[in-house]
Amino acid sequence: MGGCGVRENLRLQAEIEELQEALSAQGRALLWQQNGDPRPPAPGSDFCSLVDEMELASREQVQALQEQKDINKHLRQYLDRVILTILEKDPTLLEVKTPGM
Repeated sequence: MGGCGVRENLRLQAEIEELQEALSAQGRALLWQQNGDPRPPAPGSDFCSLVDEMELASREQVQALQEQKDINKHLRQYLDRVILTILEKDPTLLEVKTPGM
């Protein structure tokens, strides 16, 4: 039973990759059509390189954003623990004192 799930997972991953490649090709086609060129760019052309570069940059930005979200989550959890510890030990440390009082 476990083998069927693994095979299905692999099949779905392959299908996702194929769909992503097709979507990428469609995106390229739309970009060159918007530029008014009736022919698709050659695979090694500067235009394809630029599109590939943009796709890579987008993936890197998404990954960097996710990493930043994870870091922020851990920092929030840390600050929550620090504040709770202060509240338990000496809550007066968190009081804001106004000047002149």
